[in-house]
Amino acid sequence: MRSIKCSNCGGEVENGICTYCRTKLGDEDQIFSDNLDEYMNVYNNIRLKFETGKRLTPEEDEVFKNLLKYNVLSDNEIDDLRIMCYFLNQIKLFSYETFELLIKRTTEKNMRQMANSRIPNYNPKAFILNLNNCNGSAIKHHVVNLDKNIIEHLYNGNPESLITYYHEIEHIAQSMSFELGLIYEGIITMIKDFVIKEVDNTVFNKNDYYYDNYYNISYEIDAEQSGINSVKGLFNYLNNLGIKTPLIDFDAIRRSWPQEDNAKRKVRVDGEIVERKLDDLFLEMINLKPMCFDKYPQLALLYIKEDNKIRPRTKEELEEALYYFRNDAQICKYLENTINSMDSSTFTN
Repeated sequence: MRSIKCSNCGGEVENGICTYCRTKLGDEDQIFSDNLDEYMNVYNNIRLKFETGKRLTPEEDEVFKNLLKYNVLSDNEIDDLRIMCYFLNQIKLFSYETFELLIKRTTEKNMRQMANSRIPNYNPKAFILNLNNCNGSAIKHHVVNLDKNIIEHLYNGNPESLITYYHEIEHIAQSMSFELGLIYEGIITMIKDFVIKEVDNTVFNKNDYYYDNYYNISYEIDAEQSGINSVKGLFNYLNNLGIKTPLIDFDAIRRSWPQEDNAKRKVRVDGEIVERKLDDLFLEMINLKPMCFDKYPQLALLYIKEDNKIRPRTKEELEEALYYFRNDAQICKYLENTINSMDSSTFTN
């Protein structure tokens, strides 16, 4: 039997009260709940309109908005990709207020799919806020904030904003990878950039590192490429269904991001900007805050913590680790590449 969810936290509602946050349904909430079967009949007509790209009436818009608000519909009952494509083609099927709710719902669905049941009790949340010249922010792996301007651009049919949207979602995927201890090419470089940024923020109370190196920071480059790949994949999917998609010059967007060489970063010394090797800077910064080492289990593959000091593993120690992980093909490949690319006692991976 269908029932509405709490519009405040998404929890189950029993006897007019949320079982999670204990919020009591208001009169408007109760009226919608009492008439849910009727609204689901209206939604059958709404789905037909979504298939043919016809705009909803104000009454239908209100019904769809509330079905989203109260989280009544299952993921497979909303063809959000098809709906998004209509907006990108300048066909506004419903109001901006409803569009915001759809984006939040779609984002939380994407986050659940990325988690893929690997994170216990995972309850992701997406928020659309005025972020003041920031496209978005991720709070660990379970909360993403999206700038209202980006969502407004999507509503008005700006296709490049979709790349920015998926860029922000990729930061959630990165956080999940860190949390789960996953190993793949480039992840330790991303962790190094995160550690340096954290030390810059918490030890020096600055954010210079992030802004001075934004277009060369590994996790930002990874997120931008993921955003481009996600939109390419979405457009290919829709085109195969015979749905027209807007034109985007993906190559021009990618060229606006410099190619990462994984070697140097800019830092401020006595008011002057100088370049430092990433590995040297990472070791200096993490030793100012050694607890960061314990936050990222991936670092133990390439580094050792001794007497609260962090140092790189020697080639011999990496070869010992290679033997230890000999039954894990992915980690073995990673370590083999690291050993082969070593330059004296320092490396970047």
